[in-house]
Amino acid sequence: MDEDGRFAFVAQWCRSQGVALDDIAVVGDSRSGIPLFRAAGESIALNATADARAVADHIIGTEDLRNILPLLG
Repeated sequence: MDEDGRFAFVAQWCRSQGVALDDIAVVGDSRSGIPLFRAAGESIALNATADARAVADHIIGTEDLRNILPLLG
């Protein structure tokens, strides 16, 4: 799925659930996550490309997804 499709899917899901995009956290690793990174309340680049890291709120290099938990409050 490209970045526009991914964004559209998540935006539609948020609307259907009554959740604002700025109330979600997004984890991604590539350019396809950039539109979501920009719209989400928190964005986490996990083992990500330079493009994704450049727009993310947080950058993590790990194989253990538990390491993102402290960033989620």
